[in-house]
Amino acid sequence: MEWTRRDLLKALLALGMGVVAPGLASCKPSSGGEVKPPPIRYGRSVCATCGMIINEAKYSAGAVLAEGTGLVFDDIGCMVLYFRAHPEAKPLAFFVHDYPTEAWIRAESAFYVVSPRILSPMGYGIAAFAQRSQAEGFAQEKQGQVLDFAQVRVLSLSQAQP
Repeated sequence: MEWTRRDLLKALLALGMGVVAPGLASCKPSSGGEVKPPPIRYGRSVCATCGMIINEAKYSAGAVLAEGTGLVFDDIGCMVLYFRAHPEAKPLAFFVHDYPTEAWIRAESAFYVVSPRILSPMGYGIAAFAQRSQAEGFAQEKQGQVLDFAQVRVLSLSQAQP
């Protein structure tokens, strides 16, 4: 993985402030501010569901809880499973990466392609897109289906696995 100047500055700032766990203090919005996605240190951050190290931005996801705690996941399916297993958790915001650009986007506005031909880290076969047209093209290529976030949250994830 190649570090950008911004990543390096964030890491140095976090060390200087004594932040031990990424995402614990940096996600909660300031008064009237927007919620930011939790930081992921690729090759170091661990998925909150399966415990695997997160290596690929295009499949990873994040959530911010009401108290400001950030959670990170190596696979969109892991995020879905986490909130099924923890109904007491109060999510303030969900984030996924746009598959083509790897930019963070809000999960509620994304379009998802689900296919066993998508080789996501944990095998749930889910990829997120900011643009519906890109999702539709990818779904055709991977013989998948395009869903919205509400549909992904109730998807039987065992069916998505290869």
